[in-house]
Amino acid sequence: EGPAVVSAANAALAAARAPLAWLLPAGAEADPLVERTLAEGLAARPYAGGAAPRTDPGAISGDPVRRAVWTLHRKGDWREDDHRSPLPGVMLRLDALDAAGRLDERFDTLHAALLDLSLRLRLAGRPLFRARDAMVPNPALAAPTLADRDLLTDKWSVGALRLLESLAVAQEPPGYRLDAGVRAGLRGER
Repeated sequence: EGPAVVSAANAALAAARAPLAWLLPAGAEADPLVERTLAEGLAARPYAGGAAPRTDPGAISGDPVRRAVWTLHRKGDWREDDHRSPLPGVMLRLDALDAAGRLDERFDTLHAALLDLSLRLRLAGRPLFRARDAMVPNPALAAPTLADRDLLTDKWSVGALRLLESLAVAQEPPGYRLDAGVRAGLRGER
């Protein structure tokens, strides 16, 4: 892992010519069944920014019969990603990336960069979905570094505080901050 991995992922996304790009972590092999399931699900959800398969809940992916039964029982069971588990790969719409931007290359791990992208996709109105009818083995992804966690906090917590402040200011009556008493209070003089 490292910024070079995130940069390489961005380069691969920029080189993609199809409307969908399948981004897998290093060492992972593409699974045609998972790829087809994600592409079909995205075709049915044109508003979606992308989709990720579910990680294996317990050695099912190695058994083709159990995997087929699992998939059939969950056909079409897609939910907006809740960010609780790492993305074991993701199929992205390139037009959604145009709306949300590419991966942030300041992150050290692909996991953190994908989490950030997922949040930006949601803000752009193009949410990322977790497909329960597509399953892959648990990935061996590097956990976000301390620097990644700090960057995520700075990007998303500070932004939320700014939003709350702007909403509070929008509720103020006209000329509120022009009042001498209010201005003194805002400066801490009162």
